[in-house]
Amino acid sequence: MKGTLAVIALLGFLMVACLEDRKFPPVIIDKPVNPQEDFTLVVNEVVSTGTPDWIEFYNYGDKAVQIKSNEVFISDDVMDTERFIVDTNLVVAPKGFVVLECLETGASPSDGISLFTDKFRLSASGEGVYLKYLKNNQKVWADSLAFPAMTANVSFARIPDGGNTFQISSNPTKGLPNKP
Repeated sequence: MKGTLAVIALLGFLMVACLEDRKFPPVIIDKPVNPQEDFTLVVNEVVSTGTPDWIEFYNYGDKAVQIKSNEVFISDDVMDTERFIVDTNLVVAPKGFVVLECLETGASPSDGISLFTDKFRLSASGEGVYLKYLKNNQKVWADSLAFPAMTANVSFARIPDGGNTFQISSNPTKGLPNKP
């Protein structure tokens, strides 16, 4: 019980500290503390200096993840976690990927990309990415991370895919297994 209260107090302190100036340190919240057996997507790789920027999600589970229209929420703003609401039905295979491209207004997505938004772009100076989903009519956290500032032609990626360690990679691998 004491350990749980200490963790809650620390998380509250970090959230308040981060929200005061809306800058997010490169603190990683790995796989959910209470992983959901029915929703095993995590933020796997981020490019914030691309044309376009993109976020890759990875299904670390052994079963396909069903993404239903209007039941998955993605954002770069912890205060507005519904900036992009997935408006299509998708199935992400076990150990599979899905990519969200963050486009300039009026831009077209890359070939093969099924998720795209012009609701937000990622900051090259670093920020957060937040993933929620609807479970029993409640929006619950699936994953989130804060990524550091990045330069061109690099990504911030879990290596290996779905693992607990992120690093800057000079080999962005949109929709493919990550490389150091």
